[in-house]
Amino acid sequence: MATVKNRSNGDPHVPDVRGRSYRLRRGVDKPFLAAIILLLCAGIVMVATASYVYAGSKKEFGYDNLYFFKRHVVFVIVGFITMLLVTKIPYEVIRKYTPLIFLVTLALMGLVLFMPELNGARRWIALGSFTIQPSEIMKFAVIVMCADYIDRFHSQITLKGQPGSFIHIVLPTMCLALIGVGIFALGAVGVFVKIKGGSQEFLVNGEPGSFYGLIKFCDDFMVPLLLLGTIILCFAIRMGIKRKIATEAPDFFFGVLPFGIMIGVIGVLLVLEPHMSGLIIITMIIVILMVVGGCSARYLLGAVAVGGIGMFGLLNLLPHSKSRLDIWKDPFIDMQGDGWQPAQSLYAIGNGGVWGVGIGQSRQKQLYLPEPMNDYIFAI
Repeated sequence: MATVKNRSNGDPHVPDVRGRSYRLRRGVDKPFLAAIILLLCAGIVMVATASYVYAGSKKEFGYDNLYFFKRHVVFVIVGFITMLLVTKIPYEVIRKYTPLIFLVTLALMGLVLFMPELNGARRWIALGSFTIQPSEIMKFAVIVMCADYIDRFHSQITLKGQPGSFIHIVLPTMCLALIGVGIFALGAVGVFVKIKGGSQEFLVNGEPGSFYGLIKFCDDFMVPLLLLGTIILCFAIRMGIKRKIATEAPDFFFGVLPFGIMIGVIGVLLVLEPHMSGLIIITMIIVILMVVGGCSARYLLGAVAVGGIGMFGLLNLLPHSKSRLDIWKDPFIDMQGDGWQPAQSLYAIGNGGVWGVGIGQSRQKQLYLPEPMNDYIFAI
């Protein structure tokens, strides 16, 4: 075990850490490691009890009642060993390959759009009996990418812009850019509709739904919308360069714009899958890193407001997301269809109350909920 020496040398800005021994070699935090081990142990117990009945019902596939438990233990062991091995890698090495990690993950997210559809979405890449979900890898990729960027450009991010730069430079440029993004997004919806098989696939029981007119418009004018959106975006970029947005408003140009572009690029791919919950989580991760990185509060609040409005519009526009929102609001309106699973999860939580019904005693794990050891493990 490494002993941490005092390196303050009287410097008030360097903390005195004598007597502390929180870390193992290569910087593993012992309290954090203990928390991970406890959570893994609790997870193993929960997977065992939640999956016992479900696994037993799959005997035609060669499963026994402990199939998912044993599989989970193998994954835990492999993951734990991998974690310990990764602690041996200096962070400088990971930082060196950060752009490559991000670009490869972005390419994988594009690749899933050509994968077979599963449960109404294209989110997974199948490798034999295993599947990879690139959007999960992207959560790590955006963390290291944003951290590296913030470290490199921290002084520009925290540098206050010139007086009046928001009104005269940022606002007109971004309004034009948002118009371009909006039109381009409609074209992207058209791409999504094409992937799904055309606007006819979005008829509800053979009849046009609430958003069918917009869906058909995006489908019919996909190419013009994409081209017009791109042209307007180019004009916005030209306006920003001409008005010297980088030097006049560095807090926006370095502290907001790159993160907004990152969210936009990732967001388009996630909307096409579609995977709105993944988009919300990744957006929250990036916003938190922007706060930690010292981005301007006024721009940050404005970006969150604009992003929130856009997210609300997407959730209510895309049929996949809108149907899920409607069921989330009231799962009992379709108990024989999409509402069955969330209703059963509410029954499980309601029956358990604050303290639950006891380990192994959940009623809803008796084949009332699919994937009880995955998607609905909280309810179980």
